[in-house]
Amino acid sequence: MRPIDFKEKTMTIGKPESVHPDDCCSLHVQVGEENGFPMLTSCWELDDADIDALIKTRKVWLTILHDAHPMVMVTPVNPQVLS
Repeated sequence: MRPIDFKEKTMTIGKPESVHPDDCCSLHVQVGEENGFPMLTSCWELDDADIDALIKTRKVWLTILHDAHPMVMVTPVNPQVLS
């Protein structure tokens, strides 16, 4: 699974300088708001292996690389387009 560019993108967040390019990349996001909360939406593309695993397990795992867990939303459609 990898983050991809998308037409609603309003900003690109660069990867941290201290992180190797094989471990991280820039993240295209759409900046918005949901119920008074700031929201950054990114789009991720699945390859065939990701799709096979998703069908088999019916699970999506979310890992936050930080010492605190922000509020998150995981959805198969852009929630800002639906608003």
